[in-house]
Amino acid sequence: MKNLAAIPALFGLLILPVSAQTQESDAQLYEGCKWSEQTVDLSGNPPLELSFRWQACDGKQAPKVAFALDGNNTLIKSWDGNTLPVAQFWPLSGKKPFSLIETVASPSIAEDERNRCQVRLDYVTHQYSYEPTAAYMEELLARNEPFNACGTFGTTNDGIQYFKVIDDKVLAYFWVGQEVPFYDPASFKLVPQAAQE
Repeated sequence: MKNLAAIPALFGLLILPVSAQTQESDAQLYEGCKWSEQTVDLSGNPPLELSFRWQACDGKQAPKVAFALDGNNTLIKSWDGNTLPVAQFWPLSGKKPFSLIETVASPSIAEDERNRCQVRLDYVTHQYSYEPTAAYMEELLARNEPFNACGTFGTTNDGIQYFKVIDDKVLAYFWVGQEVPFYDPASFKLVPQAAQE
């Protein structure tokens, strides 16, 4: 099992993960934390509700965090006076994921990246990415340094971020980063309509 490093210096914390993996997914718990369930209501029509699990920590070995959804359906993590977007959601409303990703991601790319970014589907993980074309990726990798490419919802070689479809109804974009997150991206699911009424 990987020996996980501390949360980046930005957080100013030393956190050690529990060695045991959870059974539901590959997500790990930090010491002093336990899984907690939460639901959030997405704005839009029809109204949709998502549930997910996150790490409720004691504030001693790991920080106490909270999650809230803003008006743009962006999930915000907050802790110790800091905030950070960790996910964003869009109802598919009958659109194909490929088409919606292009619509969402392309407006934020730089002018010199026009026609150099594309939607890619990983058939093993079922994750989508908005990433450089092969020729553009070769250029970026040749620099041998960290890069961010293809805009706000693009790709980087310095962390994990990707699109994923939730229950065939919602497109999600997860900014996971480099460390074990305080929420489980694999746990997001649509709350059945009957349970919302």
